[in-house]
Amino acid sequence: MRLPGITGEKGIIAWFASNHVAANLLMLFIVVAGLISAFSIRKETQPEFELNMVQVQVQYLGAAPQEVEEGVVVKIEEAVQDINGIKRIRSRAREGFGSVTIEAHLEADIDQVLSDVKTRVDAISTFPALTEKPVIYKQEVENPVLLIAIHGDMDPFVRKSIAEEIRDELMQLPEVNKVIYFSDRPFEISIEVSEHTLREYGLTMSEVSQAVKNSSIDLPGGTIKSEGGDILLRTKGQAYTGRDFERLVLRTFADGTRLTLGDIATITDGFAETESFGRFDGRPTATLQVVAGGQQNELDTAAAVKEYLEAKRESLPEGVELDTWIEIAKYLEGRLSMMTDNMLMGALLVFVMLSLFLRMKVAFWVIVGIPICFLGALWLMPVWPVTVNAISLFGFIIVLGIVVDDAIIIGESIYTKIRADGHTLDNVIQGAHRVAIPATFGVLTTIAAFAPMMFVGGMAGPFFEAMGFVVILCLVFSLVESKLILPAHLVQAHIPDIDEDDLFHPQRVVPFSERIPRAFLKAQMGAGTHLPE
Repeated sequence: MRLPGITGEKGIIAWFASNHVAANLLMLFIVVAGLISAFSIRKETQPEFELNMVQVQVQYLGAAPQEVEEGVVVKIEEAVQDINGIKRIRSRAREGFGSVTIEAHLEADIDQVLSDVKTRVDAISTFPALTEKPVIYKQEVENPVLLIAIHGDMDPFVRKSIAEEIRDELMQLPEVNKVIYFSDRPFEISIEVSEHTLREYGLTMSEVSQAVKNSSIDLPGGTIKSEGGDILLRTKGQAYTGRDFERLVLRTFADGTRLTLGDIATITDGFAETESFGRFDGRPTATLQVVAGGQQNELDTAAAVKEYLEAKRESLPEGVELDTWIEIAKYLEGRLSMMTDNMLMGALLVFVMLSLFLRMKVAFWVIVGIPICFLGALWLMPVWPVTVNAISLFGFIIVLGIVVDDAIIIGESIYTKIRADGHTLDNVIQGAHRVAIPATFGVLTTIAAFAPMMFVGGMAGPFFEAMGFVVILCLVFSLVESKLILPAHLVQAHIPDIDEDDLFHPQRVVPFSERIPRAFLKAQMGAGTHLPE
């Protein structure tokens, strides 16, 4: 069927309807850009957000909670309390450990607050002598991907060495950025000396402690310059095992004999005594937590770790088992699957209903708008930026039932116009123009309802932004698809007109809106024309 050209319609809808190549190029561009973004965009369980908190931790081994509070915590609080941007300070003191959490205002520069806290804490010179160097860092939210349990009937040293080996090998994978080792006691070398032994050899505990510090060290010895080049000198005496500490010399006598640490002390090369422990299936376990950081894709990270574990199990000693648990990536996979299933089911229902009441070709081009809108949103999501996460996928699911409304309204209006006046380019454009303004304002009111989510702010802001931005993008692309792309496709689609023979077919039930007055037909076809009853 040859369609007449435009007679009087103007505007962007008319231009795209009459230039189907431009409409197809626009659709192709959105689809290709969306597919590229779908494969490259970061996929994570939850959106990134900042806690706006700085943590200060100090070890004070052997001190009671009250001593930690007075000697560490109070001094840190007094040093940082007047820093600009601080909202709240919370402290905790327990046996051998003190921590201070500094929360900054949302509008404050957390990096500047961190720098100021480091300067103030490093300037404190009255910490007790037995305290360790303060650890100061900005708290960040980590996205765990999965946990790995190394368990079985084995010696604790074997379990810990295998866990450390697996951790080091996981860190070499390009998909893995960070692996945290916990739920197993750390190594500890304890040195026990009795008071009787100290008196027997005329020693004090401080002398023994100082001798250990002076003997167990690695020191640079300078540089010797020669014609062949520079030679670096270094003294290596760092002790790492219990046997190394046993050989440390405490005193050397005139007759050449030496008193070593092993002669006077009981040295135990074992594990630290802690209040925490880990068990998996009722057996002691070492646990590794794989964390996705930076721009890593959690699904790719989980897949790479599982592939590594499958290969690693074959080389483990008998009795050692590797299991994964708390696979956070499964929740993201489930949400992706839910969105895909809902989109397919919704598209099928729309296609069936429109095929029953309109035409199959109209129904087909209407449901094509669903993936176009979703791919368009995926294309522009990194602009905000918004990642593919559980919240943004929920936004896709919410908008799924709304995004197709524009295409249904435009498609039904065009089809009604074609049935009434024939399949022409002008009629397609007029059918789209007839409902373009109310359909546009219907979408704009929905966008206005979700727009406030973009300005929530605070730690919860990224969660609202992820949902609101996705919904708004999908609605904007629904306008683009229904107003610019759909009419061009319906112009090219062959939708049969209702001819005169169909109107008077004796076995056809003609709706009232399609019935043509007989007097009007006779006037148009001539008074002597015989019309069937």
